[in-house]
Amino acid sequence: MSLLNPRPLLASSLLIGLAFGAACGAEGDSTLESRQDPSAAPTELHWKTETSEEQAGPCDGEEAACATVLFRFPVFEPHPSADTEALNHLALELVTGGFYGELAEGTPLPRSAEDLAPYRRAFLDPFLEFIAEYPDVPNDIWADERIIEVIYQQPKLVSLGASYYQYGGGAHPNSALTLVSVNPLDGRRWTLPDLLQDGGEEQLRQRAEAQFRDFRRLEPDVDLAMKGFYFEDGFALNDNFAVQEEGLRFYYSPYEIAPYALGPTDILLPWAEIRDLLRPDAPVPTAAPAAP
Repeated sequence: MSLLNPRPLLASSLLIGLAFGAACGAEGDSTLESRQDPSAAPTELHWKTETSEEQAGPCDGEEAACATVLFRFPVFEPHPSADTEALNHLALELVTGGFYGELAEGTPLPRSAEDLAPYRRAFLDPFLEFIAEYPDVPNDIWADERIIEVIYQQPKLVSLGASYYQYGGGAHPNSALTLVSVNPLDGRRWTLPDLLQDGGEEQLRQRAEAQFRDFRRLEPDVDLAMKGFYFEDGFALNDNFAVQEEGLRFYYSPYEIAPYALGPTDILLPWAEIRDLLRPDAPVPTAAPAAP
């Protein structure tokens, strides 16, 4: 069992030297092959990476004032045994989730990269209004970046990770990571009760808490609230988790369970250490044996 070091999410380059403009296009082709029974369907899914980006403001020079929007997400190719339409809809929902900015009333939910222009402008237009009102503010760099990636796949499960980075003025940027695992056959989200045996969720919580306390150098009986954590009734697992090759991952974004200064909490529970808690048919990697 391990807990990854809390750290801010890295933002992609803002590409300050590029001229103002917008672009939507496909980039590359990716595949993750199944590690499960090859007779199960679908054995693999293919997707292309779509990018929607735009800049606004004077982005060149020593006193540049520039805003950048970057959305990147997978577009799954049709497959006879998978609901790829549901997967693509989910990817776009993750792109627009928790949106920063004000959308015009009646703005439709996006169905493709071409539908994301209103979402870009909802961030860029307030920036242009700001620098017009305060032209003497130098080097004001705003950014809204949303990167959706396929982080694991097997026949009955696809995991997506959505990393967010936003800065629109203020003391510091904001970042977050959303994790989700879904069944590609019908687009339904996998829950902990789907993966764990009866009674397994409480045991999983206890093992995660032990590692959480060890990493934070907290004694087993120390009140977490007294140490600045926001849990109401002791340590709790959240719903922000995903199945990955290495283990079951939970992520708590900044401000979710602690002040910003304590950073995010990224917990990875290796399969070998929780195998005894899983249902026999749970769609997880099968290589690692249970821990003795």
